[in-house]
Order: sequence, then C-alpha cells, then structure tokens
Amino acid sequence: MTRPKHNYVVHLISNLKKETAILETAILETGGKLHGDSQRRAAPRLRSPK
Repeated sequence: MTRPKHNYVVHLISNLKKETAILETAILETGGKLHGDSQRRAAPRLRSPK
C-alpha cells in the first residue's frame, strides 16, 4: 500500500518542480521586468512626505 502512494507523491513533486521551473522562466522573461518597473515607481512614493 505504501509503495504506490509514495510513487504518486514523487510524481506530484516532480510535476510541481516542472511547473515552478516554467513559472520561474516566465517571471524572468516578463514578470521580472514588470515587477522591477513597478518597484522603481513605488520607491519615490514611499520616500515622499505625506
């Protein structure tokens, strides 16, 4: 009983690793740049006195 379940968990983890790798590349290609721009825009707003 434990062996099939173990294989299933390993399969899920490997799928997760693949998905996170795809997400990381997507973030580096597009989201990373957009996030950097938004951070640059937010910085002066935080520093400016209210």
